[in-house]
Amino acid sequence: MAVRTSLAMPEKPQVMWITWHRTSKAHRARDLRRSVVGVGVESVSAMVDRSCAHPVWAGWVVAGQLSDPTGWGVIATTAAQQGNHPSSASHSHPLRLTLIADEHFTRNLPSEREGHTQPTTMKLNIANPATGQQKSIEIDDERRTRIFYEKRMGQDVEADALGDEFKGYTFRISGGNDKQGFPMKQGVLTPKRVRLLLGEGHSCFRARRVGERKRKSVRGCIVASDIAALSLIVIKQGDNDIPGLTDTVLPRRLGPKRATKIRRFFNLTKEDDVRKFVVRREVKSAKNPDAKPYTKAPKIQRLVTPIRLQRRRHLRSLNRRRNEAQKVQIAEYKEVVAKRQAERKAKLAAVKSRKHAAAVAQH
Repeated sequence: MAVRTSLAMPEKPQVMWITWHRTSKAHRARDLRRSVVGVGVESVSAMVDRSCAHPVWAGWVVAGQLSDPTGWGVIATTAAQQGNHPSSASHSHPLRLTLIADEHFTRNLPSEREGHTQPTTMKLNIANPATGQQKSIEIDDERRTRIFYEKRMGQDVEADALGDEFKGYTFRISGGNDKQGFPMKQGVLTPKRVRLLLGEGHSCFRARRVGERKRKSVRGCIVASDIAALSLIVIKQGDNDIPGLTDTVLPRRLGPKRATKIRRFFNLTKEDDVRKFVVRREVKSAKNPDAKPYTKAPKIQRLVTPIRLQRRRHLRSLNRRRNEAQKVQIAEYKEVVAKRQAERKAKLAAVKSRKHAAAVAQH
């Protein structure tokens, strides 16, 4: 038996309609926690009696009816009394059961695994680089988030379908996570999850050891209905301001710290003093509100100063003296080695001459 369900949620009592259709393949109701196995129209009365005792249908009042083409209202037992064989009628007329629930309806309603689909929620994390603001919104209506389906990371999407407040906005997909928390990876052209061998330098992986590689599960870069959180960047701003995203501009708190970046930021030359152009910020004392505010500035990194130039000259002189000392030591070592080799050669020649003289004397 194949089960087709539809829910109606009026005021109490709540009603749930279940329709069984006789098929040649299936002989059981697989959806609602397998509460009915091998049910045909001829066993309607037995099923109605047993269903109230089942833990799924605990506390439910059940009535069985048989539908006909003109409008259902004929009770199954009446159809059997009239001589119509229920099993033959089930091929053309589906059996409809009216389940009238009490307080157990909300507790015992089968979950999504048993066949009921719950509304999917997608979280949109929107960032606006122009203002420095970020905002997170949740959308329950799948029809509104369908504009992101089949889109890849890096693609621009017009957000008019999200609502009137997003009219004229254009977002760029920068990433996301599926419902199990696996991140989307750029370049993986699939709408599902794959396992890739990742190493140092790859996204979605942080190496713990030098040269370590690991096979990790990542989500493809194509958006589908299983995405739970989607990261977006505002590319084009619409007519209306969105509170918390485009209404105010957050000033950048810290300026550049490296000397070369400060020069590039203010378009300075090598002769200009970088220390005069450091971005300072005003700080108020948290312990003493009445204290006079003071300014703080970051320590400039890679700043070329006379002390640093002197240190470089000193290091270069040390290297030069070290190289000269090494050359002297190498020359002395070579001289000693040559002297040892000459002494060994002279010793071997003396031994050879003595042996030759002894051999001549014997003859």
